[in-house]
Amino acid sequence: MTPDVLFKALDHIAPATRVVLTGLAHRSELAVVETEEARDHLIVTILISAGLFALALLAGIALTFTVAASIWHRDDRGLILGLLTTAYLLLASGLGWALVRRIRSWRPLRETRRQLHQDAQCIDDLMPDENSSD
Repeated sequence: MTPDVLFKALDHIAPATRVVLTGLAHRSELAVVETEEARDHLIVTILISAGLFALALLAGIALTFTVAASIWHRDDRGLILGLLTTAYLLLASGLGWALVRRIRSWRPLRETRRQLHQDAQCIDDLMPDENSSD
């Protein structure tokens, strides 16, 4: 590396640092906004889910008692209640599988990461190659 190339590179350090720091400040603001939106969304989702869970649980218990009361006089009541229990387990397994897929596909701060990647690509494009003689 010649001294001319070194001095040219040193001349670009201050503006490049200013651009990088300004970009990081803006991206951190975006990350804060996205985090607050995610937190608010999560809180509302948890409250709705808790209410839904409680009501679904009560409805399931009521349904089970209704079915049991309506078939209690039959000899195959054990089989029918066993099939109902199997249906409950299959539905719960399906919901559990969907939940696992949803959690695995979640990418927090997606927009912030995308913009940081674009910033890094822009900086790479602006920085001169070591092999160039400019």
